[in-house]
Amino acid sequence: MDMRPIVHGLEREYWEQVDFVYLNTDKVVNASLAFDYGLRGVPTYAFLDADGTVRKRWMGRVDPNTLRDFFDGYLTITVCNTQNGPASAGPFL
Repeated sequence: MDMRPIVHGLEREYWEQVDFVYLNTDKVVNASLAFDYGLRGVPTYAFLDADGTVRKRWMGRVDPNTLRDFFDGYLTITVCNTQNGPASAGPFL
């Protein structure tokens, strides 16, 4: 199953809270970045916090509710730890 419609739907759903970044690992210029973030297979998804630390990684087809549950849980924890408005996260690769 093609994950693009699912990921694009999640991007629309979380657009104010999570930045979605797409990395073409077939391009040589992106190879070291893919290695740094542990992107070993296609597709691989990585959730980074605001500091760029990988908080979670998924490979292959992922149920959208699995991603939603993680996003919601992470954003809830972030809201509890901040006092300056809505939570946001780093990129989702």
